[in-house]
Amino acid sequence: MQTGKLTISKPRRWGWVAAPAAIAAASAVWWPASTGPTSGPSPRPEAGPSWLEALPPPGSGGTATEGAGVMSSRTPAQLDEALRVKGSLRGVDLPPWGSVRGQALKPNRALRDRFDFYLLAMGEASLQELGKLMHSHAEQDLGPELATGIYAIWERYLQLQSHRFVHAANPADLASMQAALQEHQQVRQQVLGAVWAKAFYAEDEAQLAADIDRVMNGGNLNKPDPDQALFAPPQGTDPDALYQQRAARFGKDKAQRLKELDDAEADWNRRIDTVRAQVQTLKQSAHLSTLQRNQAISSLMDTAFPDPAEKMRASGV
Repeated sequence: MQTGKLTISKPRRWGWVAAPAAIAAASAVWWPASTGPTSGPSPRPEAGPSWLEALPPPGSGGTATEGAGVMSSRTPAQLDEALRVKGSLRGVDLPPWGSVRGQALKPNRALRDRFDFYLLAMGEASLQELGKLMHSHAEQDLGPELATGIYAIWERYLQLQSHRFVHAANPADLASMQAALQEHQQVRQQVLGAVWAKAFYAEDEAQLAADIDRVMNGGNLNKPDPDQALFAPPQGTDPDALYQQRAARFGKDKAQRLKELDDAEADWNRRIDTVRAQVQTLKQSAHLSTLQRNQAISSLMDTAFPDPAEKMRASGV
């Protein structure tokens, strides 16, 4: 997705819930596509709590969100309603912050999961809006001091997502996987600092390194994740049977929320397919001028997606 000067890949829907099952999936989950150069990190505050020392020193350039456009007029409350009541984050549990109000902010993996949660809504809100919503939630839950610190790390995280990496990871070429892993480790430490890079990525990096080593020594490529099919079931899976399996594994409440998400996603996909077919028909209508065709497509989008956030999301796909 392109937003101003910043290009960031939208996280997989279950990227913070279920681990990938094979090395082939790692390049998509752990190494998001990098399509644009990184901007420099935001300046370090003149003074602040000791956890800021875990961040690397500032470089040249602006913040990661610089160039993202005019500051949105939507308030955090309006964004909450648009994304978590009406939008794609409806019914999705908020990952924890990994820190507690009144205590020092500690580097932890949970914060990366929390960041990825907000990035799932790209296309429905700008990066500035998502940052605004994230900061508001952090301030409510943890207080202004920790919220300020978390926002600084958020900016570094966005910078990392937009970095243009040199080595491409090819699951069929283990040497390329090793080179890509080493490069990602180095860049993560440069952007986030060694402490935060370890907190965010050490578990994933260790798992991937072990998978590569196992394959190089003649082991099996695949390491099945028993829960993978429950989060991303194969097409044609019986909904009732899937609900029972989820209820047995995660409990009825979470099984119901997963079902609602599946239903919402299926409904969204049906709407997208319908509109896409109608747009294609309009594009092939020889009796329409270019102006008439564009007006008809715009009218179709307004009718199919009356909610502005949905229309923005649909335009992205």
